[in-house]
Amino acid sequence: MDLKDRIQKVIDQRRATLLKERDKYEEKMRDTMSFYGVGGAYRRQEAARDKREEQLNELHTQMIAMGGLCEKAISNATKALTDGDLQLAEEIMKNDAIINRQERDIESLCMKLILHQQPVAGDLRRVSAALKMVTDMERIGDQAADIADIVIDMNEKLPDKFLHVCKMGVAAMKMVTD
Repeated sequence: MDLKDRIQKVIDQRRATLLKERDKYEEKMRDTMSFYGVGGAYRRQEAARDKREEQLNELHTQMIAMGGLCEKAISNATKALTDGDLQLAEEIMKNDAIINRQERDIESLCMKLILHQQPVAGDLRRVSAALKMVTDMERIGDQAADIADIVIDMNEKLPDKFLHVCKMGVAAMKMVTD
């Protein structure tokens, strides 16, 4: 188990503990409110919180998916450049449109979260970080498409004296995944 998996395991365990504590607290609050005849407003707040959590989880899922597409784009661009693979270069060009669409979808979700849920503190930081990251990831997709365009224009394999480009591609992929 590498460090990334161990960190994710600790995060998942902490999240589960926090959710259990929140559930206990909410149950206690429901009991107290029902005793005093209050609760409608609390249920509305609870529904809004559930919706916000659902949207934040969707944002997280979309960001991971887009990161995977960017990682694949870098890998394919490096491979297409070193091998002179025109079909792979054309596939990269098509996938750039998917990355661009995903950027718009994520930005839209972030705006909905900000406007409708009015997140504060940690949630707002997550949303604003996603807005910044999505722009960078879209740019990565554009750079991969630019490399694919160069491959198509060259229409040949990369000369051996430029094979250090492979190391650069590996370093770029590592930056995206880390």
